[in-house]
Amino acid sequence: MKINCTGYFTNTTSYGLVTLNLLRSMSELGHEISIHDSSNRECGEFDSFVRQSKEQAKNFDYNSTSLRIAHQFDLAPSIGHGRRFGYTFFELDSLTELEQHHLNSLDVLIVPSKWATSICNKYINDKIEVCPPGFNDLIFKPIEYMPPSCVFLSLGKWEVRKQQDQIVRAFSKAFNYLDNVHLWMSCDNQFIPEVTQERKNHYKALLGDKINLIPKVKTPADVARLMQSSYCFVSPSLAEGWNLPLLEAMACGKFTIATNYSGHTEFCTPETTILLEPTGLIPADDGMWFKPNSEINCGDWCTYDEEELVEGMRAIYKKYKEREVLNRAGVDRAKDFTWKKSAETMSKILGEYL
Repeated sequence: MKINCTGYFTNTTSYGLVTLNLLRSMSELGHEISIHDSSNRECGEFDSFVRQSKEQAKNFDYNSTSLRIAHQFDLAPSIGHGRRFGYTFFELDSLTELEQHHLNSLDVLIVPSKWATSICNKYINDKIEVCPPGFNDLIFKPIEYMPPSCVFLSLGKWEVRKQQDQIVRAFSKAFNYLDNVHLWMSCDNQFIPEVTQERKNHYKALLGDKINLIPKVKTPADVARLMQSSYCFVSPSLAEGWNLPLLEAMACGKFTIATNYSGHTEFCTPETTILLEPTGLIPADDGMWFKPNSEINCGDWCTYDEEELVEGMRAIYKKYKEREVLNRAGVDRAKDFTWKKSAETMSKILGEYL
């Protein structure tokens, strides 16, 4: 199958990593992927694939399928006369008029989870398909390793949505200085460096040598090593379009804590994860990227009881003291979500509409 692709071709954002991993995996299945992107940015391990796909785009088939992987408010661009597919991720429980307009412009909308489908069904009656993303099973692997202390890992750019403040506060409530626990946190946000630094200073003042503040981790291999060196991945996010790092941590055999809400409910279950039950929904408002009555990213996200996060951390520490090494249920569940399986699902969806 020949596919004309547009989107965010970079290895420095979550969207870009999904785009590059998925398209490369589809290429490995034998599809001819044409990447239409005028930038010359480096894409690390994907450079060879991107160069080849850009070369193929010079003689693209303008009657072939057009696939755009982008935000729900940025789905207009397409290539040629072929059927228009859009693959998008969003965090909130409603879509603005602008977002609806972009989604309804497509011939077929593709989303990552059944949760996302339930949101889109409010605005679109048909043409919705589900393609869960995956993880790189050559890199994110379980290892039989017990760290010298119970390490809780938080990985993701600083946002109110990601709940770094609450993670630090819950950790300080859950443990005393004599407990054999540490919190590792990588939370740099290139868009708000001053805010991020202020929060990191606060965390260090509160937790001292119990917290290790890690600069942005640049490569998937480095992310995997960091996860494999930890004990529990903690992600009490108020809303997620997918939450790839949580899936990768499960694939590494780590114990996990997450809210029982939004995109990651596609792969998290009570058997794999300590799930924090939502206590309700409130307007999503961080004063930055999510604002009520805005043109994009306008809706609700969940709330939860912070004491549940405290108790969840204590439950993980109990597992550590009992010498449980691997979260085998998480490893088994993650196997259902590799990039190869994601590419096979996407290929099937595109093929059905030819």
